[in-house]
Amino acid sequence: MGNRLRTWWQKITRPLDAVIMIFLVVLFALVIVIICGYLLHWGWTGLTASSSTSIATEIDTATHKVTTTISQQPGKTLWDWLQLLVIPAVLAIGGYLFNYTTSENERKSTDSRDKTARDIASNNQREAILQSYIDKMSPLLLEKNLSNKATNEAKTIGRVRTLTTFPHLDGQRKRVVLMFLYETGLLDKDHTIVPLKEADLSFINLISASLRRANLSGTILFKADLRFVDLSGADLSNANLTEADLSFGDLSDANLSGADFSGADLSGANLSRADLSGAIIFEKQLSQAISLKDAIMVDGSKHS
Repeated sequence: MGNRLRTWWQKITRPLDAVIMIFLVVLFALVIVIICGYLLHWGWTGLTASSSTSIATEIDTATHKVTTTISQQPGKTLWDWLQLLVIPAVLAIGGYLFNYTTSENERKSTDSRDKTARDIASNNQREAILQSYIDKMSPLLLEKNLSNKATNEAKTIGRVRTLTTFPHLDGQRKRVVLMFLYETGLLDKDHTIVPLKEADLSFINLISASLRRANLSGTILFKADLRFVDLSGADLSNANLTEADLSFGDLSDANLSGADFSGADLSGANLSRADLSGAIIFEKQLSQAISLKDAIMVDGSKHS
């Protein structure tokens, strides 16, 4: 919080640094003048009484009368000059602040338009990548019989295309690809055609998805949204589930050996008969699960 406040203050004050410095210099000079005005009785500062005296003498030649007129005229003081400068100063400061505010609003508006344009372009690019993936995988399924007796070459092509596609997609589109692979029978743990080891499934949205007996061994599911997911009987051995949300998910009978659950949420998850041997998981997380019946624990023991 403190760092955010410092960053915010630096951001808003940076354009005003020069103005503030000038203001401080002028303010310092005025303080010096005021102090000296009091101590040294400088009349021109307006801090002590001052006036100018004029004497006029008039001689009446007829009566030989001499008239002398003495008048006092207050001199211009520092305060007088400051009063003359108030309006220009206010106008100058007001104009500067107006221009600064206008330019800031224009900059923010431009940044917002640029961000919107970038977001649209990025979204269109992700959609194009997804469509290209589906278009290229379809012939492998239909012509190369990828889901049954495909050649090793066809399997390799399918895996490479899949692994290179995932990093360019957002969470929702990653779901589309994963469900496409699952529903075409390419991820069955007993007959996996396209293994996803080291596949980047970070931030994937799999809320309420059904992936029973799917092979997700070795996948990267960092901060994946797996709430209410059905992964019963699935293989997630050595998967990276760091900070994933598995709340209320069904992981019964799943192979979770060696998986990393650091920071994962297992609230209400069903871990009955799951294999957790060698997994990175803490007692606090396990205590949140709704069931651990007959699960193989981290140390290899069986939970009663």
